[in-house]
Amino acid sequence: MKIRNFVLIVVIILVVIGYNNLDLLFPMNHYDTVLKYATIQQIDPLFVMSVIKTESGFKEEAVSKKSAKGLMQITDDTANWCAEKIGISNFDTDMLFDAETNIRIGTFYLGYLLNRYDGDISCAAAAYNAGMGNVDKWLKDTTYSKDGKTIDRTPFGETTAYINKIKFNYKMYNLIYGGKTNE
Repeated sequence: MKIRNFVLIVVIILVVIGYNNLDLLFPMNHYDTVLKYATIQQIDPLFVMSVIKTESGFKEEAVSKKSAKGLMQITDDTANWCAEKIGISNFDTDMLFDAETNIRIGTFYLGYLLNRYDGDISCAAAAYNAGMGNVDKWLKDTTYSKDGKTIDRTPFGETTAYINKIKFNYKMYNLIYGGKTNE
């Protein structure tokens, strides 16, 4: 509920100050490619867009402090694992700077995480940021998960902030584009 109220407040403020170009704040760069691979993975393309916005701000050449690369900020180990699973032959991690390859691999990985965590966006986002091993531990610890299926909190401030950003961006993408993306 907190995120929903916050999103509404942000939208109201933007409307009041006369900012009508929400699409500039929440771009749809590479949407056709996202739609293609999100459809294959059976996940919401707007969720993928929210991850791209959060991870790289749509910068194809982005490299993180931990050497994650491209639009969806994928580490070499994750990219190699995903490329093998989806059958990308002759994969090289420099291919992560190619938007289509990055989105294909990142969307596969998001689909994998969503399936692993029964569609729970918070768990999938946490795993994308902090790793599956951490999320699996948190789900077994009542300090972080009351029901063993959802994360109530994390011990990492960065991961908590990441989950909140993903959820905020996802709400905004749905508010702005929900129902308009299949035209």
